[in-house]
Amino acid sequence: MMEDAQNMITTIRQMEASLDDNKPRRDYQSDEDELKVTFPLTRCLQVLKERHIQVSRLHSERYEQVKSMTHHVQRTS
Repeated sequence: MMEDAQNMITTIRQMEASLDDNKPRRDYQSDEDELKVTFPLTRCLQVLKERHIQVSRLHSERYEQVKSMTHHVQRTS
């Protein structure tokens, strides 16, 4: 369960970094923010899953925006 939590933290950090173009890239393993493994693990995993869903939704929205913009640019070229 600890490995699952750590993997989810890494994935969340990577997705957040890809969404924020203004921040310099950082070490995904750092503990500079509130994402960390806590106990009880079941509650930690639930919180991480909720955060993952939120970030995934934003990531999908950004993908669709870029896809739409790219499609628009290709049509006007």
